[in-house]
Amino acid sequence: MNIKFKRLDEKIPLIESAAKEIAECVLKNENEEFFQVFANTLLDCHKYIPNTFVNDKIVKKIDQYKVLYSQISDELEHLKNLLWNYFSYIDDFEFNTLLYWNSNHYEDIDSEQKKLNKLRGVLFEILTESIISSRYKCENFETGCLVIINGEKVISYYNDKQRKTIDIASSQEGKGEFYECKLSPHSLNAESYKYLDLLESKLNEITELDSLVGCITLGDRLSLENAKLQIEEELGINNTNIMLYGYQEILLLKESPFREAV
Repeated sequence: MNIKFKRLDEKIPLIESAAKEIAECVLKNENEEFFQVFANTLLDCHKYIPNTFVNDKIVKKIDQYKVLYSQISDELEHLKNLLWNYFSYIDDFEFNTLLYWNSNHYEDIDSEQKKLNKLRGVLFEILTESIISSRYKCENFETGCLVIINGEKVISYYNDKQRKTIDIASSQEGKGEFYECKLSPHSLNAESYKYLDLLESKLNEITELDSLVGCITLGDRLSLENAKLQIEEELGINNTNIMLYGYQEILLLKESPFREAV
């Protein structure tokens, strides 16, 4: 058995360090309400509104939660400040310059709304990466990568379009975890699901590897299950081995999921 990972997705140095700081803040707080506030805020701030976005979608929203959860008011104030700084990159000249001079990578981010989509997606992926990576050595863990199994690249096709990467891939000591991150359950589509189905079937052929292929969302698991069923009906697929995780299960992935999933 030989499994290799090759990163293909771009890195965005300017925002990744800020995203990691937020992820660290969220994960070190053991309060369930704190994580719920983070999840609700990130899900809700999906539409960019000129001039008022950060104030309306970040500041006012978390201030309301501070009243509701007064016992963690100080922690929420810190989270608010981190998110304010992070999402202010939408209007940041340095971020715009970075996008402009790296147009080969970022040519599809040509509006404030698309920048917001990228910021939200990167933040959620780094949060999930931070949860999973602690169980693996650096050389056995990669993100935004091509998976190569015994020399064969795992590439799926949907409407003549290639899908080459998985958001999170890891393999160590006969176990492997592979996850697609979808901030909203409604973001799961046929193209990404077809890739998950192909990857799961390829990994399932390796008898010496216990593998888990799943999709993680910051929304609720039931909505993700419904999206999966609709896509499977469209594609004519029935794969019961693909695991689904909503916001209720994300923090459980701090521990190895194999006892309950494999």
